[in-house]
Amino acid sequence: FEFAIRAPNQAGNYNEAFAPIVDGRTAFIHGATAFNINVSPATFSAQPVWQQIYTDSTKGTSLGWNASLTAGQGVYAEVVMKNTGNMTWTRSGAFASTDTRLATFGPWGRSSQFCDSSWTISCTRPAMLKEATVAPGQYGTFEFAIRAPNQSGQYNEAFSLVIDGR
Repeated sequence: FEFAIRAPNQAGNYNEAFAPIVDGRTAFIHGATAFNINVSPATFSAQPVWQQIYTDSTKGTSLGWNASLTAGQGVYAEVVMKNTGNMTWTRSGAFASTDTRLATFGPWGRSSQFCDSSWTISCTRPAMLKEATVAPGQYGTFEFAIRAPNQSGQYNEAFSLVIDGR
């Protein structure tokens, strides 16, 4: 007998027993088998691995990660994060509620002064996961354009990962 098992949404320890039957006739009481399944809570976490700012999307000329830009200058950023949780990150490409995205942070969901018209959803979400999936322990890449504010000054911009709805 082969069959799929889907874990419940609630974390916990589950005992599931199965026995063959002949419908309407008999159950094989001595042929039962049992599974003890521990369902862990879903954890989403990430560790920054790499970040870089380039002059453009070809990534031919690096400006480092602490770049000096002129007011209104457009550049290109790359961020690499390690999946340190126990859930796979996904990118459907259809802006689904399970898509992993880079989001403004500090505070969450604020409009960025570095917003570029190419950002995926709004000025709070600059990039979607580049890879289709990133399993725990693997690395995910986020690439996006940045446009410096028109007013000169010292700016600090922070981003983190978000899975909207999760």
